[in-house]
This record gives sequence, C-alpha cells and structure tokens, in this order.
Amino acid sequence: MASPNTGTKRVFASSSNDKENNQSHKLIKWNPENKPPPEFPAAKFKWRGNPEETYSDWTIEIVCNSEKEETETYHAHKFVLGYGPRSSGYFAKLFQHGHALKESESKKSRIELEPIAAQAFPLMLDFIYSPENTLFVDTPSATALHFLGEYFEIHALRWYVMKYCQKDMTMENVMTYHEHASILSDKAVLDLVAEFLAKNISKVYPESTILEQLQLSVFVEMVKALPSGIVSSQRNSQRLSRLVAAKMTTIHKESTHNIKDVYPDFQTITHASKMPTVHPSVALQLCQLEDQFQQRVGNAHEVTSLHKRCIAALSEINSRYFLENTDDKDEERLLQQKPQVLVNLIHQLVASRKDTRDKVDDLQQRLHEATEELEETEGERDYAEQAQEEAEAEVASAEQETEEAQKELVAVKEELRTLRVFIKRLRPLPQNEEKENLTLPDVICKHNPQLANLSATQLQDSEFPIFYYDHTADVDDDEEEGDAEEDPAHAARRVAIPAPLSPHGILALQAVLLDRYQRAFKMLTGQLQALLCPKSYET
Repeated sequence: MASPNTGTKRVFASSSNDKENNQSHKLIKWNPENKPPPEFPAAKFKWRGNPEETYSDWTIEIVCNSEKEETETYHAHKFVLGYGPRSSGYFAKLFQHGHALKESESKKSRIELEPIAAQAFPLMLDFIYSPENTLFVDTPSATALHFLGEYFEIHALRWYVMKYCQKDMTMENVMTYHEHASILSDKAVLDLVAEFLAKNISKVYPESTILEQLQLSVFVEMVKALPSGIVSSQRNSQRLSRLVAAKMTTIHKESTHNIKDVYPDFQTITHASKMPTVHPSVALQLCQLEDQFQQRVGNAHEVTSLHKRCIAALSEINSRYFLENTDDKDEERLLQQKPQVLVNLIHQLVASRKDTRDKVDDLQQRLHEATEELEETEGERDYAEQAQEEAEAEVASAEQETEEAQKELVAVKEELRTLRVFIKRLRPLPQNEEKENLTLPDVICKHNPQLANLSATQLQDSEFPIFYYDHTADVDDDEEEGDAEEDPAHAARRVAIPAPLSPHGILALQAVLLDRYQRAFKMLTGQLQALLCPKSYET
C-alpha cells in the first residue's frame, strides 16, 4: 500500500456542528464552493490493515496507465465511501444504482488512473476516513488530489486542495502544477496557473523555459487575465508583444497544432485591447505570423489592425537604429510582406521622418537658446567670482587694518595707563610745613635738583605749587595696581620715567592732559614723550 510522504504538509480543515448521525442515508449535495464543508461524523473505520479485521465490504483496484500496468488493491467500506460530508459521489451513485452491474456482484471496482493520480489515491482514502478531517498534501500531490476530488466527486477534497494550491504556488513550482495539470487535464488548476502567471507577468521572459513549456491555452488565459492597468502601459504592452512573438513562433513551428485552430487564439492575444503597442524588435516577426495565418484562412490581402500597429512601431524614431541594422532574417521578413503593408510602412516612415525633422529643428532651436542662456550664466558667474574676490580682498585689508588699530589701541592704553600712574604719583610740596624747616636740599632738590638754584623766597612766594615725583607713593587705583602686579614690565616702565619737573612743566602737562586726553591718543603720546623727556628745563 502507498503511504503519505514524510515531507508533506498537514492542512487542518475547519469544522462545524453536524447532525449527520441523525440523517437517513442519501446522496449529499454540497454548499457552494466558497464555503467550507461540514465535519464528518466520528466514525472509526479504517481502510488500512487486514480486510477480515477491518470488516471491509468493498475492494478497489487501481490500474496505472503505464507500460507496466501496475495494480494496487485497497479494501474499503461502502458506508464510508458513499455516505457523509467527505463521501464520494462516484461511489454513492454506484452503490445506489449499480445493482445490475458486475461490480455489484463482485463487490469490486477497477479504475484506471495516471501514475501521479494512482500514487495519490491512498491520500484520498486517508482524507475520507480521517475523523479529524485532515489532509496530507504537498506540491507533488496537490494537483493529483484535486483531480481525484473531481473524478470521484469529493467536494471537500477539491475545496481544501484548491486553497492549498493558491497559497503554495510560486515561480519555482508553478511549472510542476502546470505539468501535472496538463497530464491530468485539470482545467481548474491550469486556470489557477494562468492567473498566477498573469499576476507575475514581469517575471516571465521570452527566452524562459516557462514560456516554452506553457500550453497555448494556458498562455491565452494568462493574457486574458492580465489587469487592464498593466496592458494600458506602453512598456508592458511592448513587453507582452515580445512574449507573444516568442510563444507563437514556437507554436507555429510545431506540427501538432492546426493553424486554423490557433489563429483565433492569436487574434485574441494580439487584440488592440490587450496589446495596443508593439515592440519594434518583433514588429516584422508578428507581421510575418499574421500573414501566414491569413494565408491559411484566405484573407491574404487584408491589412489588419496588427499590421498597422507593427507599421507604427517600425516607423517610430526609436526604431531608426533597428531599421539601419536589421539582420538577414528581418530583411527576409520585410521582403515577404504584402505590398499593402510595405506601402503603409513607407507612408509611415515618410511621415515619421518629417515629424522627426520638425522635432530635430525644434530641439536645435531649444539647444541654441539654452547655449545662449548658458553663456550669459557663465558671464554672470565670472563677474560674481571677480566681485567675490574683490570683496574677499577688502575683507582681508579691513581685517589687517583692524588688527593694526587694535595693536595701536593697546599701545595707547598702555601709555595712558602709565601716564595715569605717573600723574597720581606727583606730590605737591607740603604747604603746612614751617618755612624754617623747608630746606631745598632736603625737600625739593632731593626730587627736583633743577630747582636748586631757586631761592627759598622765590619758592615760597611762587604762585605755582611745586610738585615732585614720589616713586614710593601708593596709587589708589585698583585697576592700575592690578595691571602693575600682573604685568611687571608696566611697573618697571613707570619707575623709569624721568622724575624732575618744574612747576611750568606740571602746568603744561595738565593742559595737555585736559586738551588731548579724549581726542587723540597718538598725538597725546608724542606730546607726553616730549614733556616727560625734555632736553633742558627752564626755571
């Protein structure tokens, strides 16, 4: 006995409450195919094992339609085969109306099946007998099980297998389904293959084995099933024309097809609604096929819609290279065309060339205008680059001037800081000291030796105060002290300033400070240097 493969998938069928145990024996009429079948009654029959122990009352002999004519025998039960949701309509009719047949007397059915169907027959019996309502199915057995469901009228089996095929079918195994369905003439599976390929038409190529092995009827159904959105696209339509040319050329070479029978299918798949445009590379090939079909049906002088679409494809500007580089086969096909087709082609070519010249002139005019605009743009770009360079030079010059000004400002600030410290260290001669105690050497000449020639009377009667520079005086300026502490060079510069000053020098220094302090730092620096470093002092 054959048994299920170890690598099969287990598909669980849905269940619903069933009252079949209370029904009388009758032929089951199933619901529409879009509804799952009901559950089988919990009968515990078995077809595997010793028929005496399983109380089998019907024998099924399966004969393979092969050279060896191998036969397999299965022992089953009439009740299970002919009654219940998963029963066989084939056996139910046989048991009800076959009393006069020899099968009823011998209690045996002899059935001839293809090898792939015979191999799947035990899986069908497992499905009928299984109380769990399960099905063991894989890709190699799916089509055969669907065929057995059709042959033995088991709706539940067909329903579950079709659901499995819809989920399992891929580009890798679609030809397995196609091959098995072709052997078993299972139209439902072939239609499913056509729908699948129509949805995946972009993965089918003119040189692929799928297209070569595909039945013409399946190819036609595939074209019919193409969505309208796909065929309306020029690119997809031209792609379809290449598939049609490759497939129909193969069909035309085969002697198994009658040309008159094939021509209606050719007209269907090349109709303008399915193939509005033709690819230039196959235009002559399709014209030749159309001529050959017309010669067989007696319409050799008619220019068809396909001819016109092929002529339009050949006259396109995009096909100029093709026309200039045709091979020997294309030249032969072109010479074999009917005069009407050639005349139409010439007219189309002339009109196309005129349109092409107009388009070329228009493109040249646009190119000229674009060139002028480009030249203007380049001039503007050069001017902008020059302006940018000048601006960058100005920025660099301004940065340099700013840097120099900052350096000058720092120098002026340092000079002003030194001057402020110098001024704050100038001390007037104490006025509250007694005259007899006021001696030039001790008080004045110590700091201003240039005043030593002045008499005490002149000093006392002078209307100008006498100042001296005190190196040891504390400056009550936190900022300046901080600067002096932070920068020892500043302190050294302040100490190095010449100390002796006359009263007139002090007044001149004050006048310069009042007049120049806020206005000109550079001029102030020169004046201060002249005042602080005199070549001679006058009394």
